[in-house]
Amino acid sequence: MSPLKKEYNMTNCGIDFGTTNSTLVFFSEESGKFYIGDSKRTGTPMPSIVAINKNNGEISVGSDVKDKLHTLENDCHIVLSIKTILNDEKKIWEAGDKKYTPVDVAAEILKALKKTAKTKQENISSAVISVPVNFEASKKKCLRKAAEKAGITVKKFISEPTAAFVAHYHELRAFSRVVVFDWGGGTLDISALEIKDGTIHEIYTDNLYKAGDNIDKEFARKIYEKVVREEGLKLIPFEHLSVAEYDELLEKTELAKISLSKKDSTKDLINIQEKNLKVTFSYQELQDVALPFVEEAIEKLSKVISFSFKDEVGCILCVGGSSKLRLLQEKLRPLFAPKLYFPDNPEWDIAEGACTVDAAPDDRGKYMLNNDIKIALSNGEWLTLLSKGQPIPTKERIVHLSTVDCMETANFVFKTGEHSEDMVTFPILGGIDEVITLSVYVDDFSVFHAIVKTNKDPTEYDVYACEKIDLCYHIED
Repeated sequence: MSPLKKEYNMTNCGIDFGTTNSTLVFFSEESGKFYIGDSKRTGTPMPSIVAINKNNGEISVGSDVKDKLHTLENDCHIVLSIKTILNDEKKIWEAGDKKYTPVDVAAEILKALKKTAKTKQENISSAVISVPVNFEASKKKCLRKAAEKAGITVKKFISEPTAAFVAHYHELRAFSRVVVFDWGGGTLDISALEIKDGTIHEIYTDNLYKAGDNIDKEFARKIYEKVVREEGLKLIPFEHLSVAEYDELLEKTELAKISLSKKDSTKDLINIQEKNLKVTFSYQELQDVALPFVEEAIEKLSKVISFSFKDEVGCILCVGGSSKLRLLQEKLRPLFAPKLYFPDNPEWDIAEGACTVDAAPDDRGKYMLNNDIKIALSNGEWLTLLSKGQPIPTKERIVHLSTVDCMETANFVFKTGEHSEDMVTFPILGGIDEVITLSVYVDDFSVFHAIVKTNKDPTEYDVYACEKIDLCYHIED
């Protein structure tokens, strides 16, 4: 039996809480598998956009906001990319007599996903949530609070590239070197994974902050300029269009971009300068606009492969909505054809991988320490505090140390990774053989903590908290 065979006796849920779009996937024995995204457009991810009415605090989420983005700006606070500012305690939006924090806004996105899931007769109460590689612990804490406000218990966090790989583990398990090319609406994230002995190691990640939204805007600009030329309209700068025209143009060009993944042309009605015009969108026009973005994305991919694997990669897993761009696939195939893997539903893979993790047996689907965590002793030797292979969160370990001089400070040198050492100085009373009790553990946000007290001072001091620890993901025995 494969380690992540999809056998469900209860509802399992995964959420991809994205910068630009968010999705939810749940499996249950009774209902089967469902992909939950935007309530307005069935089968599409939900835009991670929230509008807060300035007068009464009324909330709107998803495409209802995106389609009227600039129209709503006068009356509403428009909040985009909330994931990037989740831990900003100073950020507040005031609406009437109410105040909204980033945690409150994130909760509204999760509530919207949960509400849409209810249309499938499913009440989501817990989930595994995917996060970017190196997502700060403070943001994880805020995201957990947001989920609690939405009535969702976060069972664990899983990194996005690992979740994408888990979603296709059965198809890709033969490869030991995998690059995840995740191109969405706001960012391109490229991660190199090495799979050894049933364990996934995330060895390198790089980013590019140019993605589908940038292409949509430039495509809309090109179509607008063409229409003005062909119809002999007054040349108003693209950015100075009325908010209604601007919103409609962006909406229609995004829909055309999706349609042009399979067609050479498509048509739609657009209102420009009070004229309802039938506009043709061609694949060539989209190609002209998208080409520089695609070339930059491929250049970034090539660099990651070269740096991580010296060009010896087994598979390139392409996920995210922008990976469906026909031009991207046309440009990638001559370079990497035998190694490319394009899933059928790339927008949903990360949420599906998170859902699969939720369904994994207790002894699998977990993060572990990839290296020993050690402390330097006065004789130059290293004492192992937490051993490689321990699951996260680890059990607390207590170690008793003693001083060897009369200094009024104690220096702790921790080694948290193969090439990572940090020194922490802690004040003590001084005196030979002063006993120091050191308590260490890694919490469920993947932060290593060192807590100290002495026999002469019972107060506990949290002297060291380190997020830069080397982890791996255990997927099978």
